[in-house]
Amino acid sequence: MRRQFDRNKLMMFLSLVDLLEEKSFNSITVDNILRNSRISRGTFYRYVSDKKSLLIFGVSHYINEVIMEMGLPDPDNRESLKRIIELFISTLEKRERIFRIVLGPNAPPSVEKYISKRINHYLKFCIYRNVPGDSYFFSRNYLSIMTTNVIIGMLKEWPTLSKVQKEKMTDYFHHFSRDGLTGLISNDPSNF
Repeated sequence: MRRQFDRNKLMMFLSLVDLLEEKSFNSITVDNILRNSRISRGTFYRYVSDKKSLLIFGVSHYINEVIMEMGLPDPDNRESLKRIIELFISTLEKRERIFRIVLGPNAPPSVEKYISKRINHYLKFCIYRNVPGDSYFFSRNYLSIMTTNVIIGMLKEWPTLSKVQKEKMTDYFHHFSRDGLTGLISNDPSNF
């Protein structure tokens, strides 16, 4: 029963994502979602209360998948922060279309805030475990916020970014994990 529940909710969410490619979230109705997903109205309301809760469910599901796939960093290995960021990018890349659409102009702004908060929370945990202990608290918070913003920006612009640009971004954050805030400032990100 649980598997059927998850499958139906994901079908409805993916239907909503397809619709978001064409029109704004506010103009999408529950009927549009039902028609596109071939799910009954009773089934829809059994699983979610409205289209916004469906959107949050789907986004949360995919972020949880990314985090589960990533796992926890090795606290004894400073190099692992670079690997965490590379893995985060490659893991998100597998789901690029979904994140690009839910972060796009047709989705409500609250979704971007929700995704940013979840990514920032995970990255902050990783950074606290991997950035040298003598780094300032501010520096570690700054890195997690900045990394989150870059990842969100990358997801929004994914089709236009080259592999080299993605690699430069991960190198940029690696300098911070190795050199602290000084390393972040001395490696200007404007050449991405």
